[in-house]
Parts: sequence; structure tokens; C-alpha cells
Amino acid sequence: MCLWIKIELRSPLPVYEQIKVGIKEAILSGKCEKEELIPSIRELAKEIKVNPNTVARAYRELEQEGVIFSRQGIGFMINVSTAEIKEQFLSELEKELRIPLKRLKKSGIALEEVQKVVGAIWEME
Repeated sequence: MCLWIKIELRSPLPVYEQIKVGIKEAILSGKCEKEELIPSIRELAKEIKVNPNTVARAYRELEQEGVIFSRQGIGFMINVSTAEIKEQFLSELEKELRIPLKRLKKSGIALEEVQKVVGAIWEME
């Protein structure tokens, strides 16, 4: 069973979103693999000290997205591989960046300048 989530109270992201991101990042990094068990709602809530309803919401949304699934009597399991979650992440990123990048292009800002900014941000993390 993999356990990996770190909650930041000062984050602008709601806790349930942080849980979702944490699970996806754990899959991406290889800490959790397809068909591996993840903690139950109660276990995770206790571990990260949040209300079980918060974890339930995150799990419900991850289940709707196809990232996890539940098996009666067993618990929640990872439903996607690293490659599948990477593809999903990149697809979401493309949707998020489409409008801002179109604006930049229309404003006459060169691709090289945008790449320079992205590179600088990438190196900060």
C-alpha cells in the first residue's frame, strides 16, 4: 500500500484537490503502481488529519476520472499506469495553457521568450 500525500494548509488549493494531485503525482513518480492499494478513506483522513468527507470527495472525483477504483471488500486501488496518468496530465495542461498562450502569440511575444520564462520557472522548483 502506498502512502504519499502531504497537505499544505497555506496552499490556495482546497485540501481535496491537494489529495487528488498527491495521488496523481505518486502515480507519475512511480511511488504507486496500477492495481496497488491505497489507504482507505478513514486511514488517509487520520494520517493527514482531515475530515473523512474531504478524502471521500477526493476519492469520488478520482473514481469519476478513472484514476482509482474500489473493489468491495478490498478497498481503493490505482486504475491507471504512469504512462496513462502522464498523458492525462499533459492533456489537462494543454487545455489550461491554450488561451494564455494564444494571447501571448497575438500580443507578438516570441515563442523563445515564453520558453525562457517557462525554463526559469521550471528551474525554481
